[in-house]
Amino acid sequence: MSIALLAVSMLATPSQADQPFYQTIAQCTGRLSAEMEHAWLMNDPAADAFEGQRREFVSILGAVIPIGSGPEVLQTRIEAKFAHERLLNLAAFGTDPERAVWARKRSKYYRERCKNLLLRG
Repeated sequence: MSIALLAVSMLATPSQADQPFYQTIAQCTGRLSAEMEHAWLMNDPAADAFEGQRREFVSILGAVIPIGSGPEVLQTRIEAKFAHERLLNLAAFGTDPERAVWARKRSKYYRERCKNLLLRG
């Protein structure tokens, strides 16, 4: 039993393990919103891909959100979007090269974590 618990705890990040699934989806929706808008700002052709991924998360969120959780979910989306936006801005416009590299890696980590939640055929 303890081996199984250890394996499960190793697979989940702290935020995923400590929150309901719909909150993780709400965070990803916010993060992808920030990615999409940042890509638009930077004239990045990846904007279309981010927009599609965001659309998928919006659809998933609509299916898993508990009744009455709308305000909480919206707050989560907004907080995640602004936090991710700060990372992207630091990565793109930061004057400290080490912090910019850290922000780039961190934003990529979050983006990939979200992307891995989507099923691909």
